[in-house]
Amino acid sequence: MEAVISKKVSNIKDAHIRLNAYLDIVELISNSFEPKTEPKSSYLMVTAEKDGIPEGKYLGNKGIEEIREYLKEVKITGIEYSIPGSFLIHNKLWYIQGEGPAMFWNEVSLVCSTLSPEEVVKLKEQVVKSSKDFSIQFGGKKFTGEA
Repeated sequence: MEAVISKKVSNIKDAHIRLNAYLDIVELISNSFEPKTEPKSSYLMVTAEKDGIPEGKYLGNKGIEEIREYLKEVKITGIEYSIPGSFLIHNKLWYIQGEGPAMFWNEVSLVCSTLSPEEVVKLKEQVVKSSKDFSIQFGGKKFTGEA
């Protein structure tokens, strides 16, 4: 079964804000399952600026806290989209959806197509009790956070 989890962002054009929102989604997904496992990026390539100098940086196979620490040191100016970024969360691969040069919506999304119906129900429960910035879409229906 496929599900898409999204988070609204304040500025869709800002790659740094988008990457932080993707990490927030990863943490929300991770909190939906027991036993707790450490989510990791699977493939994630970004362009970052440090002291005004741009650099390409591969952030694959990194823990979420390690990526967040890196974000404190740099300004993310781009997220690679020709190969979608992905995260391994509770033994499921979640892909960044909709990243690209022309982003018009005010939300970012991760998608997974190998979920069981029970996993989708757990995710829906987690999203519904989260903030209104989060939503989940599956089976043609969309549910938004209520907090």
